[in-house]
Amino acid sequence: MKISRKHKHGAEVPTHALNDIMFFLLLFFLIISSLAKPDTRSVENPTSDSSIQMSDKAINLTITDNKEYYIDNEPIKSEELEARLKDLSTTEEDEAVSISIDKSLKVSDIVEVMNYGKKYHIRMFLKTSKKKA
Repeated sequence: MKISRKHKHGAEVPTHALNDIMFFLLLFFLIISSLAKPDTRSVENPTSDSSIQMSDKAINLTITDNKEYYIDNEPIKSEELEARLKDLSTTEEDEAVSISIDKSLKVSDIVEVMNYGKKYHIRMFLKTSKKKA
């Protein structure tokens, strides 16, 4: 005598389509994150009423509250700043430098950097945050 056992079939949720959706979401976020060029240094910019859009090609010069200098998120020493800006003026034609400086620094720190720009004929502009109403 043969005893047959009943096979219980559990509930099954088809998830094949979810794999495709997750793949496309992952692909989308990878592409978007590679397009973004975040400024990883946290600098509290001064505020301003006026606003002008800057060029995407501009070189970012960041000066933190500890007077640490970064050109396009690459740390440089304060002694090397003038030499690096001089190199930029000779290699890049009509290049602009966007200065992000912490608002706690003195005006003399900004003037020092902008004098290098004047000396080597580099267009420089100060990055500011929009004033809150």
